[in-house]
Parts: sequence; structure tokens; C-alpha cells
Amino acid sequence: MHATAKLRYFKMSPKKVRLVADLVRGKKLDEAVRILSFLPKKGARAMETLLRSAAANAGNKDGMDTETLFISKVIVNEGPVMKRFIPRAQGRATPILKRFCHIDLMLEDRPRPVKTQEEPAGEKPLIEGQQEQEEGKGRKSLKKKTGKSGAHLEAGVKKSKEFKKKIDKEEHKKTVKKPKKGKEKNQ
Repeated sequence: MHATAKLRYFKMSPKKVRLVADLVRGKKLDEAVRILSFLPKKGARAMETLLRSAAANAGNKDGMDTETLFISKVIVNEGPVMKRFIPRAQGRATPILKRFCHIDLMLEDRPRPVKTQEEPAGEKPLIEGQQEQEEGKGRKSLKKKTGKSGAHLEAGVKKSKEFKKKIDKEEHKKTVKKPKKGKEKNQ
């Protein structure tokens, strides 16, 4: 189930409102309200009232539980643009675009997680390496899947180590100063 709320003809550019929308998209309802209440942007106030409206719609119309709601979709579209002009030097005029936007917000009900049976106390959880060995995975299963044994991966690691050693030797040669040839003082 989902609940929606729409805000039309909001006097702010869509680019600025999208910055706020990206912060709350996918968050839980309580967390999103908390984020928006402390956000120092004009678009955050409008988004917060819209979010509260959508939550009220979900509670009243659809009878959804407000604790499990999350923001599934926030769309910020362009609205109409008012065009004005401001006078400039030498008889010129510069256009000013006063942009509007439309905000669509959708809340969905996330099902509560179902508790599964816990593992018996006597068994320890397996470590990843143990699990692969016990399940028969490793090189043999890799060979079945890819047709390669996995030795090519080890060879690549060896080559990269050799390459690093070679680079280290070259850097060492550059940093070591050679003694200058020429006049040597003998005492």
C-alpha cells in the first residue's frame, strides 16, 4: 500500500528542491522528518509539511501504520517560469527567470521483519573459509563454473608482486646518490 501527497506551484527552482529531496529519499518517515527539521534550507520546510501531509493521508485514508512508513518516491518536476526583466547599463535589459516546481511524494509501508528461529547454542557460526571448504567450493567449483582452475589467478598475484618489486628497485636506484667522480682528498 502507498500514500501520496502533491505540492504544486512551489516558488523555488527545482534544482534547489532536488538537493533536499535527495537527502530524504528512501529514509524512514521519522528519520526524514528529523533531517528536514534541522536542515537550513527553504525547500526543507515545504518538504517537511508535504511529508507530514502524506503521513496523515496514510493514517487516515489507508489505515497504514505510520511507524513502518518510508519514502519510496520523491519527484521534483519543473513548473511554469515567470519571465521578468531588469534594466542594465546602456539601455540593455537582462531576463530574470522566476522558476516554480511541482513535488510528488509517495510513502510506502515496509513490512515488519519476521523473527526467525535462532540457531542452536551448541553450533558455532562458520567462518567464510570453513564454509567454502565444507560445501566443497573452491578451485574445483570454480573450474566447473568458469572452466579455469583458479591457478591463473594465483599467477596474476605472483606477477603483480614481481612487478612491484621491480618498481621498488627502480625507485631505490633513483634515490641513492652516486659518489661524485673527480678530485678526492687524500690525507
